[in-house]
Amino acid sequence: MTILEPVQPLKGGPWVFPRKLLIHYFIHCAPLEITEGSVARTSYVGVDVDECTLIWALYSCGDYRAVITCVGLMKGSHHQSWMILRMHTHSLIKVSRCNKAIEILMRGDTWHKNRDYSSTQCSLRGLAYETKGGYSSALEYHQMSLNIKLQIHSYSPHPDIASSYNNIGNVYQSQGNYSSALEYHRKSLDIRLEIHGDSPHPDIAASYNNIGNVYESQGNYSSALEYHHKSLDIRLKINDDSPHPDIASSYNNIGIVYQSQGDYSSALKCYWRSRDLLQSSELSQTHPLYAMVMSNLGSG
Repeated sequence: MTILEPVQPLKGGPWVFPRKLLIHYFIHCAPLEITEGSVARTSYVGVDVDECTLIWALYSCGDYRAVITCVGLMKGSHHQSWMILRMHTHSLIKVSRCNKAIEILMRGDTWHKNRDYSSTQCSLRGLAYETKGGYSSALEYHQMSLNIKLQIHSYSPHPDIASSYNNIGNVYQSQGNYSSALEYHRKSLDIRLEIHGDSPHPDIAASYNNIGNVYESQGNYSSALEYHHKSLDIRLKINDDSPHPDIASSYNNIGIVYQSQGDYSSALKCYWRSRDLLQSSELSQTHPLYAMVMSNLGSG
């Protein structure tokens, strides 16, 4: 059996596949009956592709609408697996179909009676409510998720606990409560530094990035640039300067700070760099960041 190989695999991140190639494979897959361990076959291109791998690849590319479409085409029980449900509901949230995501998340039989699954369910519900602007409900569900994770891991440093602190920090930032946002993002960062030490890691880069975003929202541009550059430096180390959406995101965020400062020349340089990276990684037409970068180029 020939397995679909990723193109330009990204170090420190998920596989990346050209979107057109993935859709081409999926369209020509027959039958679409999905059963446990089944493989989608296509004699047209001579490739066998596992449906879960395909959806994971689209999800990793940030092509959330394609994920939703593909899950809708799946039949049988396979589309109810926990991993597919997580990617499906998160994709719905990403395209602002939050009510549909909440509907799926509220189904009692959808999420196994397992504390890990329950914490993920609460986290996704928190994200859905945050996206809708229901910040009090978002904080409630993120706190529920955090409490479950603290019990699971006996209050020891763990990436899942750091993730919950990060999520709570994001809600506080959306509310404009920047002091609380910084408090929770720093809690998240402290755990991630304790776990990973001086080793470059995407989670540490994400924490620096989020702290930079809060400082930018506060108007503290010098601190914002400091933390965004810390994030960028780690992402460059992880990916050996190869094209990666996270690097493009850092350049875009640095450009936003420069633009807020009135340094439009530096802002444009960062936006162009971000756009070039997205195009080089073959994600320009699918990654949500691309539209933002192009908008920034128009206003920079």
